[in-house]
Formats: sequence, C-alpha cells, structure tokens
Amino acid sequence: MAHCLQFGTAKYTEGDNIPNMSFDYKTTFFELKLTFPESLSSTVQLSMSGNGLVGKSYVNTVDNAGEYNTDANIVGNINISDVAVSAGTAKVWIAMQPATLSNVVITAVDENNNYYKFDVSGKNSATLVAGKVYAFGVTGTVSTIKESLIGNGKNEANAYQISTLKQLEYVRNQINNANTAFTGKYYKLMSDIEINGKWTPIGINIDKGTKLFKGIFDGGNHSITGSYTVTNNANNEGAGLFGTISNATIKNLNNKANITVTSTLTSGTLGIGAIVGRTLYGSTVENCSNTGTITTNYGLIGGVVGQVYVNTVSGTAKEARIEACWNAGTVHNTCNSSSTKSAGGVIGNIQVTDGTVIDKVIIRGCYSTAKAIVTQDANTKSFAGGIVGNTTNTADNVIEIYACWSAASLKGSYMASIIASYNTNKYSVSNIWFKTVKGVKACSVAANLKEPYSNSNTDTPSADAITYMNNALSSAESAYQFDADGNITKK
Repeated sequence: MAHCLQFGTAKYTEGDNIPNMSFDYKTTFFELKLTFPESLSSTVQLSMSGNGLVGKSYVNTVDNAGEYNTDANIVGNINISDVAVSAGTAKVWIAMQPATLSNVVITAVDENNNYYKFDVSGKNSATLVAGKVYAFGVTGTVSTIKESLIGNGKNEANAYQISTLKQLEYVRNQINNANTAFTGKYYKLMSDIEINGKWTPIGINIDKGTKLFKGIFDGGNHSITGSYTVTNNANNEGAGLFGTISNATIKNLNNKANITVTSTLTSGTLGIGAIVGRTLYGSTVENCSNTGTITTNYGLIGGVVGQVYVNTVSGTAKEARIEACWNAGTVHNTCNSSSTKSAGGVIGNIQVTDGTVIDKVIIRGCYSTAKAIVTQDANTKSFAGGIVGNTTNTADNVIEIYACWSAASLKGSYMASIIASYNTNKYSVSNIWFKTVKGVKACSVAANLKEPYSNSNTDTPSADAITYMNNALSSAESAYQFDADGNITKK
C-alpha cells in the first residue's frame, strides 16, 4: 500500500510495524540565497519561470498538501508571495517536480513596484533529481516590468508569459493605449492571478478599433480569483476580464472571481461576461469556465461571454465560435430599464447584423451545471437562458447551437433551458439535453429545435444524451468530448 505525502510516498504492507515503512522522494528542492542590489529591505513577490518547469504543482501550494500532480503537461511559473528581504538578502526554499530545466529566471517585485531579475541557470540546462537539495546563491539586477515579460509574442512558442497581476495590468495598458507592438500577439498565462478592487478590462471599443484586444490569449488552464468591480458607461462596449475583443481567441481560462459591473447606461449595448464582455468579427472563446458570481445593473450578461456580435465589416464571412465553455456560478442582472435585458448561463446575447455576406455563429460543447443560477430581476422584456440569454437574429442558417446541455436554475419573463428569444427569432438547436422544469422549454421557438434532444429530472445528462452529443462533436471534428458525467474534456 502507498500513501502520498507532500514531499514523498510512504510504502508499507498492512499489518507491518512502523519500522518497516519506507519512503520514496517525489520532489526536488532549491535552497536559494537571493542578493538584491542597493541593500534592499522590503517584502517582495517572486515568480520563477523556465523551460520544463511544472508550475501548477500541488507540492508548491500548502493548501493542497497531500495531493501530488504528476502531469508534466501543466507548465507554468511558480509564484511565491511575501518573501522578506533584509539588508539586500532573502533566503527561499522551493519544492518542485523533478525535471530537466533550462532558462530558469526569477523576477521579483517589491512594495514600491520596483522589479529585479535573477538569472538562475544562465544558458545551461540541468536535470533535477528527486530528494536532492540544490543550494546556491544568485545576484539580481534592477529590471523593469517590460523586461520581466518573457517571450516576444510573435508565435505560440514565444508567447508573452504573464505570471503576475502587475504584468497583466502592463499588457492591458499597452493594448488599451493602442500600442501596436502588442496587437495580434500571443499571450500565455503562467499562474493563477488574483484581482481585487477596481479593474479596467483588457480591450476597449473606441478610436476606430485600435484599442480592441486582437491577439491569442492562452490561460494555460489557470484561474482568475478574487473580487473586483468594473464601471463602464460606454455604449457598444464590454465588461469582464476582457472588455471587447476582435478577431481574437481566448482559451483555457477559468474564472473563480466575483465580479460586479455598474453602469449609468439606460439604453444602448453593454456586454458583461466573466471572461469576455463582447466578442466582435469572428472571435473564438474556447475551453473557458465560470464558477464565480457575476452581477450587473444593466446590459447583456453571460457566465463566460456577455455578447457575441458579428457583422460583415470585412466583406467576407467569418465564424464566431464559443466552444467547450461552461458555467457553475451565478449570473444576475438587476436591470429594470425599458431596454431588452438578458442573462445566459454561458452567453448573454447573440446579435448578427444584416448584410450580403452572412457570418456563422457556432455554440457547441457548452453547458451550465445544476449549481448555475441565471436570474433576471425585471418582469418585462427580460430573457434568461441556460446556455444563451437571447438573440435578436432574423436571418436563416446563421446561429447553430448543438451538443450543449443545461441544468441551471432560471428566472426571467422569457425563460428557456438552452436559448430564450421572441417567437420570430431564428436559430438552430440540436443534439441537446436539459433538466426538466415545469413550464420551461428547451428554446422559445419550438420549430427551431431539431432531433435528437431529450430531458429528464436529473442534474446531469443521460448516457444516451452524452452519446449523441459526442457524435455531433465528432462529426464537427471538434477537439472536445463529454465524459460520462457530462463534463467537457479535450480528446
């Protein structure tokens, strides 16, 4: 029998005495003496990066002690908070997965937001051995937040690596100030990020689109945590971690933060989502989730995306796609204005403009669990949907929703388990499952629902439903599938 400890595995045979127990080391250790310039005395936040580093490892987090993650594919940085520096010196212990490392760098930021860089490995690589302690010293140099960003953003292999809130804010500021050096770039989140207080979203819809987020952002399966507020009073705008994105991809990102959005708008469009407020012109949001509480006093709100908006500004058809996204949190719209209001478990609203070239909107592999709560306070012109809050689309063959399911709790004047709308709106729904709720249909327009579909008074889809949903995903050559419990997974 084997039991996993924080730094090793204990092996024994039941009935044996304790002296017969043996231990195998599972981790390796750095004992670092960091020397800062100018005899610094402060508290610093450290982030260690490097090739081969397994960042999301339970051995690096006290709250998950006893679990052991051996997935070497979960790459990322190791963040260490509140390290005391006295007279220019700090001593740090770091427990890590044994691996072959190279290009190991530690960045530090002090209480005055000054940055320091420690080149741990130089150009060398080393294979770390379990159970061994590597003790050495490194002298740092004064750096800048720009220099602390690893990568150049030119491609996926050289994506800008974001490890701290300060780095995320720096990237946000460059994009929102129309710095073209940060347009169309690749970004990779290397650790969980906590956001508290006021937040300005990444990407804003002003100045002829020069300040929109137009890159590829890979969350690395990390999470946004904390509790923050967004104030947005602009029309045709978005609010969330990202504000408004265009021709962009956001993927592999989880929201665990509680988000409150306030606005003085009484008319116009404001999209609110935990990950993205508003997507434009064929953007993709993939493998993202929400388990936090998202609240707004105005607009179109979704657990993951606020509004999917597509038009033919480019003159060629573009596909907007929301795939493998899910919600197990609370989505709450308190708006009571006379405008149309919507709340969706995954997406708040889909809007497609008329034009000679019709764009396609694909929603697939998405779901809202039984923990999801989607509420709309207003009694009139309010929509609540388990997957999509509503759409105003009147064009044929544009919106396709398939291989989705919902067990969310709903409240609104128009409710539907998958998508709510007026009776004149057009979309296609197929290969779906929904939890039976008296008086609540799968979608508001019965003619838009195509077989196969099913419902039952359970919190998760039946085996038959999972089979036909997976068949639909496979036919579409999706990279995702549902497991036996209805959770989306990558093939």
